[in-house]
Amino acid sequence: MGEHLTESGEFKSDKYPWSPPGFVSLKLTDPMAQPFLWGYAEIRRQKDQEFSDDLHEALRLTGYDPESYFAYVRKVPAILPPNIKAGIDDYHEHHQPVGGFLTAILNNDLSGAFVRADPQSKAYLAEIIDYVRFELPSDIWGSPDKVQSWLAEKK
Repeated sequence: MGEHLTESGEFKSDKYPWSPPGFVSLKLTDPMAQPFLWGYAEIRRQKDQEFSDDLHEALRLTGYDPESYFAYVRKVPAILPPNIKAGIDDYHEHHQPVGGFLTAILNNDLSGAFVRADPQSKAYLAEIIDYVRFELPSDIWGSPDKVQSWLAEKK
């Protein structure tokens, strides 16, 4: 067991002794923590949008620019099956509808995506989600309403 684990296996910070076992203390001003806090706010958005919005604003007020981090992440090429990437890109660039699996991804329906995925799509599920998150504007995916609105604006 490492020095940061209690006998019961819970994490315990030696840097922040006031922090109880099982908790990790992250500062909003810590540049190494900021991208993770931003991402946590995104994950919590469906359960508590106000929390998510407030945490994003608090991070911005510290001077954190999420685009600086995401610009770095975007430089890492997404390794996707060509047919999946083409479908997402056609949706984005030409307002083209996609199949059930990608529609579920775009709707933010991950359980629906999983049951519709073929073996190849399941193998690349995390990469597909990351590609959508980092390459598509947030106003064209994330809910069925956003997807339908984007498709209705067909060029």
